[in-house]
Amino acid sequence: MGLHRPCVTGLSTTIARAGEVQGQMQIEGEEGVGEVEAAIVEGARRKISVTSSGGREKLVRLKGRRRKKKKRMKENNAKPDFKLSGSLNKAENTVKGTEMKYAEPPEARKPTKKFLFFVFKGEESLDPIQLHRQSHYLIGRDRNVVDVPIDHLSCSKQHAVLQYRQVVKKGDLGEYVTEVKPYLIDLESSNGTFINKEKLEPARYYELKEKDLVKFGLSSRDYIMMSREMVE
Repeated sequence: MGLHRPCVTGLSTTIARAGEVQGQMQIEGEEGVGEVEAAIVEGARRKISVTSSGGREKLVRLKGRRRKKKKRMKENNAKPDFKLSGSLNKAENTVKGTEMKYAEPPEARKPTKKFLFFVFKGEESLDPIQLHRQSHYLIGRDRNVVDVPIDHLSCSKQHAVLQYRQVVKKGDLGEYVTEVKPYLIDLESSNGTFINKEKLEPARYYELKEKDLVKFGLSSRDYIMMSREMVE
């Protein structure tokens, strides 16, 4: 990050020199090695405390910057990352010549329940959509790559994703158990994604619950999340 660390660098260099001295003396004989290294290191410490103006203050500021950097990294890690990591190339995140905006998280799992979207257009009931055969479903207008097509012009080509994630929760007896739950994430679409008429903040996971009503963009279609067990 271009941080200036004169104190730390000086000490590291001095200790490295001490290592070189120690290696040389091991060849000639090990007597006095510990005393020489200790004297060099102690001299470096005295030099830092005497000659470095505001040395302690600089170290405090440096630690503060490191804490802020770690905090930013922690906050960024909480958000889904649509970008490729260094180990992936563009071809690996391309489907049928289309660059994908979304990559699954490590906790992605196939659902243990058979979920469906029950679709309504006004008073008309349309065919339900099966949502249990894979760990995530891409929703949008680009029929070349999406799993659930939505053709309304207000919807984006890659609009949202239904993602099943394995989470850990505390049971009734205090034990920890794992469970696979459905989540919805808006892929920074043009006109938004809604759960029960509440617009989702882009690029964040929102848990979907039984009977939740989902809408995409300005489409008049309603998608109601249900499990087959609930219907039967």
